[in-house]
Amino acid sequence: MIAALLNAGQTINVERLPGEVIFGSPECKFLITMVINLECSGCSEIFRQAELLLLRHPGQTGLLVRYAAYLHNETSRATQAASRLLKLGNTLSQLDYRHSLRDWYDIQAADAWALKYPVEDDGGVSPLLLDQNKWIGDKKIPKTPCVIINDHVKPDELELNDLDVLIKTETYA
Repeated sequence: MIAALLNAGQTINVERLPGEVIFGSPECKFLITMVINLECSGCSEIFRQAELLLLRHPGQTGLLVRYAAYLHNETSRATQAASRLLKLGNTLSQLDYRHSLRDWYDIQAADAWALKYPVEDDGGVSPLLLDQNKWIGDKKIPKTPCVIINDHVKPDELELNDLDVLIKTETYA
């Protein structure tokens, strides 16, 4: 039933962009792509659920995060944090990078978070953030959070934790 719900929904091809980091296994059977806004409480909750799935199913799951940002306002808190996170993704270990995203949602104070996770900052928007937001626009992602599982948009009636059943039975391709 869970596989049928996923398969019946909208499909979005998720091609990995240069420089993106996948949490968990890049060769996973279940790739969860999340489009999130760093100022969205629902995005925070869905990230925490995805993180727990990674921990419960190591090697079988991967998580790719794409940041929806306010590119018309480069100085917005969310845009600056998303740029910083993408830079951290290429300098920190996978675990520390994942913790930096979790800490963003926990700390809720941009200055304190930036002090905890310093990066060499050129002051501009990350080119990867520009690429991610172009993809978000091209794919017409309507809202955040948007969760895509193996190129299938998670329907609203399906909870992310329902994936446990699919992962355990490995019946979904």
